[in-house]
Amino acid sequence: MRWLIVLFCSAYLCAAEGLVTDQWFTGQLNGATALSGHETVTQSADGGLVTNFTMTMLFSRSLAGFTSTMSMTQKRHFEEGADGLIHSFHFDDDENGTRTTARGVIKDGVVEADITRNGQTRHMSIPVPEGIILYGNHGGQQLLVESSIAVGESVQFHSIELLMGHIRLITSTGVLKHRSVDGSTVYDVTVDLMPMVTTSMSIDPKGDLIRMSLDMGPIAIRLKRCEKPVPLHGATLDVGALVHNQGRAPVAQGRNLYRLPKRARQYIPENEFQCYNADGLLVVEDQAQQSVPEKLDTYMKAEPQLEIDDPSLRQWVQQQLEVSSAQTQAERAECLRMAVRTHIRKKDLSKGDATALETFQSACGDCTEHANLLCAALRIAGIPARTEVGVVYASSIGGWGGHAWTSYYDTDLKCWALTDAAYPGINRCMYIMTAVSSGNDDFQMNDAILAGTTALMGKSIEVCTGR
Repeated sequence: MRWLIVLFCSAYLCAAEGLVTDQWFTGQLNGATALSGHETVTQSADGGLVTNFTMTMLFSRSLAGFTSTMSMTQKRHFEEGADGLIHSFHFDDDENGTRTTARGVIKDGVVEADITRNGQTRHMSIPVPEGIILYGNHGGQQLLVESSIAVGESVQFHSIELLMGHIRLITSTGVLKHRSVDGSTVYDVTVDLMPMVTTSMSIDPKGDLIRMSLDMGPIAIRLKRCEKPVPLHGATLDVGALVHNQGRAPVAQGRNLYRLPKRARQYIPENEFQCYNADGLLVVEDQAQQSVPEKLDTYMKAEPQLEIDDPSLRQWVQQQLEVSSAQTQAERAECLRMAVRTHIRKKDLSKGDATALETFQSACGDCTEHANLLCAALRIAGIPARTEVGVVYASSIGGWGGHAWTSYYDTDLKCWALTDAAYPGINRCMYIMTAVSSGNDDFQMNDAILAGTTALMGKSIEVCTGR
């Protein structure tokens, strides 16, 4: 949701060379003042624009008695030509002191970017599909302001963002809802990565944003212009209230049948543990179907979230296995699950999405950090593993909660097996996976996580087991 705000809180005002826009925004998250934004736009002699936008969010996450405060700041710097097209960019994300930066240029139909996090820099080259034009703040706003479409018709534009440590191409579609006689407009905007989420934007005749609203079930954001910075009081989000349970509770073992929201089904995939039956119900089993992955070595490699080549991390994994009596693959996996659970000494919901190495060094985190560290440890031990995300039904939170966990491939049994360092003792039939966050193409993985998470947010899962 943070990047949606940054993406759409841009403004454009045609003026002479020099500073053309300097404005503040204030926003509410679930009714509490939790967002603050500042934007400046400078025009150069050749008509190009330099846009700087900073958005800060302050909120707390609570789950099962734990509460952690999160402070997030996003900075977006675009250099755009007179035609509105992006020439270069600099993004900077800070989540409670963990920084991710991206610097890049767009040249000859390719986005070239260097991304730095935790002292490590990697390069990304992203070909821009033929016919796709990447607009910055100026270009995107201009398309909406100058569009001659009728009410109910749509206009589409493309841009770039920093999401989950990757630069992503983003396609936005704006549907005109209202055009006033003074030239101001109201658009409903959807982004391809979150197709079930609509953002309402009001834009004045000069192209400046007036207000914006975004509703994702239990999360409601309201943003508007203001005269000066506003102090943030922060908001509280109950992580356990993001997805509702309808009817009875799932059975604790064996299999469960779930009826998902109709529109959400296309974003919730099948895998070895879960599949749809003839009635359209999602059937989730404790035991995975036997399978032989086509590219098993995919689940043994280093990834941006899994730094399995780090010497200190490898030494730690080797020490855990040496002092244990584990012989079988399942025993070694359980040894490492317990080692991760013991190593992470502090339950901390303030981490956005720490990597395996960051978690190992800080020894704190929530389910995502447990899953990433365990997945990396398993791969170091020679056990194919993947991190999965979705929701789990847990008695400790009284229903469904967003979750991340780990599965490993048992080469002896020829099937995947659940191993969860954060919420032990819950059988797989009480999990619903929305995406695999490792062992996949990075872009497909990011798409699946965002689409699957937002597809269930604020919706109900009906338990149909036993009917």
